[in-house]
Amino acid sequence: MKNFLFQSRTLFFGISLITLLGGMGLYINFMHLIDKNNEAIRHIEIERAHRVSQTIVSKLHENTFYNLLQSYKTQDISDRISTLLSYYCNHEFKYVYILYKDAKGDYRYLADGSVESDRSNVNQKFIPTAPLLLQKALDEKEDVYDLVSNADGLWLTYLSPIMNKGVVESILVLDISTQEYEAFSNIVIPLSRSLNLFLVVLCGLFLVIIIQGGMFYKQVKRSMVDSLTKLHNRHYLNYLLSQRNIDTMIPLVIDIDHFKNVNDTYGHIAGDKVISYVARQMMFATRIGDHIIRFGGEEFLILLSDSKSDNDIIQIAERIRESIGNKPVRIDDTLNLTVTISIGINLSRKNIPLMESIKKADEMLYEAKENGRNRIEVFKD
Repeated sequence: MKNFLFQSRTLFFGISLITLLGGMGLYINFMHLIDKNNEAIRHIEIERAHRVSQTIVSKLHENTFYNLLQSYKTQDISDRISTLLSYYCNHEFKYVYILYKDAKGDYRYLADGSVESDRSNVNQKFIPTAPLLLQKALDEKEDVYDLVSNADGLWLTYLSPIMNKGVVESILVLDISTQEYEAFSNIVIPLSRSLNLFLVVLCGLFLVIIIQGGMFYKQVKRSMVDSLTKLHNRHYLNYLLSQRNIDTMIPLVIDIDHFKNVNDTYGHIAGDKVISYVARQMMFATRIGDHIIRFGGEEFLILLSDSKSDNDIIQIAERIRESIGNKPVRIDDTLNLTVTISIGINLSRKNIPLMESIKKADEMLYEAKENGRNRIEVFKD
């Protein structure tokens, strides 16, 4: 099962990543769709407000009451204009009123189409929540609009200047209610919340996968390391063989001479110290890119790059052999052991499977043992 998971980890994490990216893509597309729908609703409301404002302005210009109102600003005439405006107050346009700017620069009501209980009187002062928008309508002499913030039940304000001979006499204001927007939001917001929850769950699931995958990868990595020497073990060799082509590497098979006698005479603790010492000497003699593997109990395998010359490889082997044989291994305060090693090398550059090349190096190790130990035997083409 572990081997299956290890071999499939790339596919496993790839599918998880694709799932996460797919979920994030769905979330982004959905939020983009919400923005587009918000924009579409805003555009529809603005178009409606424009048509209504044009209708009202046209009727005001046709109505002689409005001309009188501009001159006298009396409550009676204002009420008649307010009645006209009230026809356009509905669930969509919550407030419809006309403002003008007096000589002091204050905005005042000219007429108000609200229900009578909420209706403002003519000349009553108006305190704008968006003075810049009103000023923009006066300066540009064109319809302007903006979203309303912190306004109860209002979503958008539409201003339409009422012109006379190129001069802005007053401003028609349409306050658009949130009813249309809320009708859309009542559908979208639950979906949006569900999608947000889905994204959170997806991210949490992916985080769990990452953590579990990291723990599993560490476990697999630990299974490839020899606990005594901290060198790689045979599982790592199998991993190398499955991951990339290493058939061209040069194998050195190393064995500790008379190691059984060390265990039998001094015990396994002394034997472990000898093995650890030999491992350290091999690590000192090799470089990054070389692979040192504990191949058996007292047997080791070193894989060197084929870019090294034959003489370099033999020199490395000789350096390892001499460093181990020339310095005793300290077992305890009273015991130092001198150990030697035998090495078999296959310098053949033929393109053959690595395991066959290792087998040939092992045969050379056997010859080194037969020829007296503490020596190197080399096979060449």
